[in-house]
Amino acid sequence: VATSTSSVGAQHHRSASKIAAASASGSKQKNVRKRRMEIGLAIGVAIALAGTGRYVWIHGAPDVLAINPAQVHDAMDKAGILGVLLWCVGFCLAELCHLPATVFIITGVLRWGHFIGFALALVIAPLSCALSFIVVRRIGGQALANVQWRFVQRMMARLERKPVVTVVILRTFLFLSPSLNYALALSNLSFRNFIIGSTIGLVFPMSVVVLGIDHLIKFYGWSRADVVAQAMVTAATR
Repeated sequence: VATSTSSVGAQHHRSASKIAAASASGSKQKNVRKRRMEIGLAIGVAIALAGTGRYVWIHGAPDVLAINPAQVHDAMDKAGILGVLLWCVGFCLAELCHLPATVFIITGVLRWGHFIGFALALVIAPLSCALSFIVVRRIGGQALANVQWRFVQRMMARLERKPVVTVVILRTFLFLSPSLNYALALSNLSFRNFIIGSTIGLVFPMSVVVLGIDHLIKFYGWSRADVVAQAMVTAATR
C-alpha cells in the first residue's frame, strides 16, 4: 500500500511538473512575441523619425500649427480617389501628434455636408483616440504622472468602479485631448471600455463643433472665404 501511495504521489508530482513547465514555456513564448512586437514598433518609429528628419533637413520644418481646412481640402483634391483615406490618416495622426483635430472635422463637414461629415468624424474620432491609446500602452510614458488637473485625478480614481461612465464624462468635457488618451492608456482601463466610452462621450462635443463651425473658423483665425472657396471648387469639379 505504501509503495502504491508513493507511486501515485510521484505521478502527481511529475504531472504537476509538466503542467508548470508547459505554463512557463507558454508564458516565455508570449513574452518573446510581445518583445518582438515592441522591437518592430520601435524600428517603425525610428524609420518614421529618420524619414521626417531627412524631409526637414532638405525642405525645412513645416509650420504644422498653421494648418487649416483650406490646406486639407487642397491636399485631398490632389490625392484624388485617395482623398478620403488621406483625411482619415491625417485625422488619426493629428490626434497622435497634438495637432488640432478640429481642422479635419471642419474639413469633413464642408466637404460632405453636416450629416455625412458629422457621421464620418464620429467614426474616425474614436479610432484616432484608439491609435494614441494603443501606441502609448505599447511603449509606455510618463503622461499619467504629469496630469495635473484635479478634475481628471478625481475621475481617474473612479475608473475601476465605473470605467465606461467615467470615460464618457472625461471625453465629454475634454473632447479630443491627447493627454486624456495618454492618461487612460497608462491606467488599467481595458481597450473595450475605452473605445465604448470615447464613442459615446464624443457625440455631444462633436455636435457642438459641427453646429458652431463658423465660430470655430473665426476662433482659430482661419479665413472663412478661403475655406468656403476651396469647398466650392471641390463641389464644382465633382
